[in-house]
Amino acid sequence: MNYLDTGKRDASQTLTHWFLDVLTEDVSALRMQTGYFRFGATRALMPLLARVGAQDIQTHILIGSNDSDTLHSDVARLFTKLEMPRDSAKLGIVQFTNALFHHKVYHVTRVDGSQAAFIGSANFTEAAISGGNVEAGVALDTLEGDSVEVLTQIAQAIDHWFTGEGIQGVHLVTGLDDIDALLENGVLAKQRAIREPRTQAIARQPGAQPGARRAKLIVLPPWPDDEPEEVGDEDAALDLDEPEQEAPAAVIVAAEPEPAGAHAVIPAPAPLPALGVDNSDDDFGLSIEKRPGFPAHILFEPGALVPTRGWTALSGAKLKAPYVGLIMKLTRDSARHFEGGTGTANISIPVAVAETFRFGVFPRSGRPRAEFSLRLRFHSAALRVEQSCETNVMAYGVLPADTGHGDLRMVLPAAVRKVAEEIEKNDLQLPKNGDIILMEWPNEEFDHFRITFLEPGCAEHAKAVLAYEQAIQSNRLMGGSCGLEKGISPDW
Repeated sequence: MNYLDTGKRDASQTLTHWFLDVLTEDVSALRMQTGYFRFGATRALMPLLARVGAQDIQTHILIGSNDSDTLHSDVARLFTKLEMPRDSAKLGIVQFTNALFHHKVYHVTRVDGSQAAFIGSANFTEAAISGGNVEAGVALDTLEGDSVEVLTQIAQAIDHWFTGEGIQGVHLVTGLDDIDALLENGVLAKQRAIREPRTQAIARQPGAQPGARRAKLIVLPPWPDDEPEEVGDEDAALDLDEPEQEAPAAVIVAAEPEPAGAHAVIPAPAPLPALGVDNSDDDFGLSIEKRPGFPAHILFEPGALVPTRGWTALSGAKLKAPYVGLIMKLTRDSARHFEGGTGTANISIPVAVAETFRFGVFPRSGRPRAEFSLRLRFHSAALRVEQSCETNVMAYGVLPADTGHGDLRMVLPAAVRKVAEEIEKNDLQLPKNGDIILMEWPNEEFDHFRITFLEPGCAEHAKAVLAYEQAIQSNRLMGGSCGLEKGISPDW
């Protein structure tokens, strides 16, 4: 259990940051109930929304329309983004004539059955989730030892609204016609009522002094498509619970405190290529062999019957410029040694970069295998730990008798536990499932791989998270990884 409070002026305390942490590829269900709703806040859910339809991810969402303040257009846009109608997707609008629907509860379920939730003061609006407002809440996660029973109760409480068992005040949305009907019945609004911000009303009082202004901690990214960011005149679109906030088209970044009246806009980045290799057709540094029965991207040292190693395990093909490696996230598999687990930990490498390897053969199984030295390190503002060890990359699902999809796996050796020991000695948080890591490829200077674990909150971590989210927005994520550019990884 963790207490989060944006009064600390720390972007990691925001609801947006919580979403970035939990909305991994392992999430199979999202449940939400919020008293106030702005469509612009859904940009924090882009990693999930990009796959809700294709993977048929369960989404149960309840939205309050207190004083008929929720926009018809916002609900319609959400319905579309959720790729509804779907049997696994449910959307409800809640309204009472004598009470507010005031929940602020967010819950995820992962494919392994584990659960996480955020319960606090933050509505699902840009001002609330980005640290523009001062919000607080408690984050729970069964992976961190929190009660399975309590997390299950949270999910069941949200689901109960959709059962129809004596439930009043909820309007189920199964099609765009339902949303139109809610507009006609006065449950939804065509535009929000114009209200004077409370701060302006105070400022007009005799003897009033200029009040403090608060800058956002996180700025949400723009949609990668042509989705408009706002509808109507948002300067006049206020509600009782959420003060008006500026919402520039920008990418996710921790915001520095701004002078009064200042407004920083960070433009969207220039387009970058997808992962792949340069000179992958025939311009290889060493002779290669393509063997019958194996995919064309699996390259071998001619005649090799044992694993290749170091320089000989590299074909000479380079990662596509400007990339020098990969940015990826730890999974439950690759993080197992930090969590005291046993067995072999593997890191999945995208097939798109397979042609950088020149494999030999592992005699025991006949699988393509390349062996390398490996340098591991943990990097934070206060601590740097390094460890040298050995690793290998093996291709799976490529033998004629294999079933399933082909993939590449790099062993993350148990030597990582020595790094973990030093982290714990210094009372720092161990890397965990979902954390960003950097993998640097061998190059002209060195023949080994380098992996960096970054402490959340350090400057390099912020750069890596930003690059990863930009890759998601532009559909450049492959196998959970994106390209690592120069200047993100700290100097060794």
